[in-house]
Amino acid sequence: MSVRWIVFDAVGTVIEPVPDVATVYHAIGARHGSRLSRTEVSDRFRSAFQADESADRATNRLTTDEFLERDRWRRIVNTVLDDVEDPDSCFQDLFDHFGRPGSWQCFDDVTDTLTELFYQPWSKVTSRSKKIDPLPESTGKVAHTTKGTQQI
Repeated sequence: MSVRWIVFDAVGTVIEPVPDVATVYHAIGARHGSRLSRTEVSDRFRSAFQADESADRATNRLTTDEFLERDRWRRIVNTVLDDVEDPDSCFQDLFDHFGRPGSWQCFDDVTDTLTELFYQPWSKVTSRSKKIDPLPESTGKVAHTTKGTQQI
């Protein structure tokens, strides 16, 4: 069997947020009136994220799109920062923050790993700034790239 695709989940595998999620949620939440401590925000985030992941597994929801992702993150933010004055504005500030490339950094081993994969005879590696190309015929599944979510 030949290798056709290698797909990486971006967050936690290839990239991580900088500063960390709890620090960003805490700072932006405080600007919107939250009185939660950073530790409380961290614990609430972990719990909300795990609950959402468990719900996805329980309902066998394994695909996503832009609307579902935005809705998912709105639920998580509203659960974590339930004491802010304007939940919609707080969510938008967080969504905008994590939508900026400067909010993320690659793990130290990513460059070497992708370089090694690039030189394999079956390799097709794309950069962060390009869409996956070429795409296979539409499968109805969703591919996640660092530029967003793409129907394949």
